[in-house]
Amino acid sequence: ITLPLFTTMFTNTGGVGTGYVGQLGYWMAQQGVMRGGQPWYYYGILVPLYEYVSLFGALCAGIYVLSDIVLRRKPEPLALVDKLKEHAFPLMLGWWAIATWLIYSYAGEKMPWLTVHFALPQILLTGWFIQKLIHAIGVPQDDRTRRIWAAAGLSALAVLFTVRALSVLGAWDGAAPRETIIAGLINGV
Repeated sequence: ITLPLFTTMFTNTGGVGTGYVGQLGYWMAQQGVMRGGQPWYYYGILVPLYEYVSLFGALCAGIYVLSDIVLRRKPEPLALVDKLKEHAFPLMLGWWAIATWLIYSYAGEKMPWLTVHFALPQILLTGWFIQKLIHAIGVPQDDRTRRIWAAAGLSALAVLFTVRALSVLGAWDGAAPRETIIAGLINGV
């Protein structure tokens, strides 16, 4: 979608360079300006307030993957390699999410609309985790503990999703708007 827009519907071929390179150059120049003047922990406050469903799901997925790699690994020499191959996709998503947290917390420009960069890998990781939970519920009766944990995880995510849906629809009004809470936390009130 960016190619037609950067080239003004293919009438300005120079837009390929000025669009792709120019946007990165502009963003890099803004790091020294520190537009917004937010502290390094800004996203540590903002993301849990707005993206709590995907953050919770991503954290649960991380715990699931790490516990599966560490606890369910066979003592064979290549068992760790097999487990890493088995979890390559969620490990890549986890790396993407962690790198996003590190890079954007370090960057000078901190703006609320940049939280979409946090949300995307967290949403994909949460989706992968939900798929694993649904699959775990369908396992035979001999692994009852795993089924109970899977049902509990799905229930917790469903509750969080419902709360989020109600807040987006305006049916759930908290005691104070999120912006007031954020300003108080950032300004140390």
